[in-house]
Amino acid sequence: MFRIRKQLISTMGVAAIAAAAAGCGGSGSSDGPLTTLSIAWADNPAPLNPAVTSQDNTGSIIANIFDRLVWLTPDAEVTPWLATKWEISADRKTYTFTLRDDVTFHDGTKFNAEAVVKNIEYITAPETKSTVAVQQLGTCKKASAVAEFVVEIACDKPFAPLLTNVSSPYLGIQSPKAIAEHGAKMSSEMVGTGPYRLDSFTANESVVLKSNKDNTWAPKAAGFGDSGPDTIVFKIAPNPQARVAALQSGQSQIVQKVPGAIYKSLEGKYQAVAKGAPGMGHFASINTSRFPTDDLAVRQAILYMIDRKAVMQLAESGAFPASNTVLQPGTFGYDKSLESLYPHDPKKAAELLEGAGWRRSGKFWEKDGKQLSLSIGAFSDVPQYVSVSEAIQAQLQDGGIEAKIELQGRAAYLEAGDQGKNNITPSSFVSLDPVILNQWFVSGAFFNWSKVADKQLDALLDEAASTSDVERRKSLYVDAQKRILELGLLLPERPEQDLILMDKSIKGLVTSGGGFFHFAGVSR
Repeated sequence: MFRIRKQLISTMGVAAIAAAAAGCGGSGSSDGPLTTLSIAWADNPAPLNPAVTSQDNTGSIIANIFDRLVWLTPDAEVTPWLATKWEISADRKTYTFTLRDDVTFHDGTKFNAEAVVKNIEYITAPETKSTVAVQQLGTCKKASAVAEFVVEIACDKPFAPLLTNVSSPYLGIQSPKAIAEHGAKMSSEMVGTGPYRLDSFTANESVVLKSNKDNTWAPKAAGFGDSGPDTIVFKIAPNPQARVAALQSGQSQIVQKVPGAIYKSLEGKYQAVAKGAPGMGHFASINTSRFPTDDLAVRQAILYMIDRKAVMQLAESGAFPASNTVLQPGTFGYDKSLESLYPHDPKKAAELLEGAGWRRSGKFWEKDGKQLSLSIGAFSDVPQYVSVSEAIQAQLQDGGIEAKIELQGRAAYLEAGDQGKNNITPSSFVSLDPVILNQWFVSGAFFNWSKVADKQLDALLDEAASTSDVERRKSLYVDAQKRILELGLLLPERPEQDLILMDKSIKGLVTSGGGFFHFAGVSR
């Protein structure tokens, strides 16, 4: 039997929430226009600055403030936005974008090629300390204004995903005036050109957006209507029960990141949406530099020992499918044949450990007088990371591996990942392109929390990021995923899905490629 030290949501709590829903009018139809849209939001988006943040969940807030050069449809088609057209040079090292000439920032500054240049310079400046945004630029970190509304972005070498990546909210275009005034410290002073402007940001409380009535350049592919709310309030509530209670009471019309057990109990009462996103989904990095996961046999044994379906059942009431691959379905480079690698096989796990000299003495495995004991670093601000950590811990201990959970706040969690302080670190990452693997597994990369330095893997990922041959690129990423699993660098958990409940009167919610929410067309 699997055991966990505590349950995120108790059975009694789920029943109480379901009973409350049965007696409330929160899901009923409402008359009149939707002037204020209230959303119960799970994470404090700090920092909110798109050039600096590394939070997946922040993307759907900043996506409504900052327009991008191009729009990515849910089918991954790149269409015009701030750029009306673009050309790629024969050597694929220069991208030339022709820009709209009728766009202004919320502070009245004119949008033009020089504004794009200032944004690229801001993102790539060392003092900005950009994370995701600078990685999404890849090798393309130089920009120049060819004309007032023509900008060139130059790459040191071909970088295949650039066109897709510039559709990302993390590369949203900010006002050069605001950049000049506030620089790397910019937070609540951010200014974009989007359908909403930032009105206020109170950390751990709310983000308030106000409609930008001057915005008339939304991409046709977005399907925005003309009846969007005047005000959007993201009510920050890390406690999932508090978020759901806000929906039930009518205080909010949308609640995100609903725990699996509650979602299943209420999906008939509200509009229920399981929003998927491409990328690596939810996974756990396995540290190759720290005992005992510096032993390949231990890492491989972990992959065989963990029953992902049982983890999802225990941690999320089976609301999510289990994953066995590095890249998730819907992501370029995903290959179903990889699903068969590392099935749940405790016997195989034991054989690997015995072959590496480990012996089970009593409850746990031992070798050279040392017990097979490891640490799991869990980000305490994300309940899903904690519950999954507990489920993994239970299975490891049943298999003879002692596992201790280290609950960490945001700063400690990021520092531990960077410095390799834990053996296993649950995480998640959304990406529009499989180049995300380059950020996690190339030697010295920013998110190389597995601390791997493998020449074969580096070569695969380096070529995959630069080749323009689509089939070759896919093949390289398939081979890279095989190598990642062969080296035992990552434990897949589940695809990225945000379980959302909405008032039944709500309509017009738009999702762009990458799974980011756009609220400009929401009405009732």
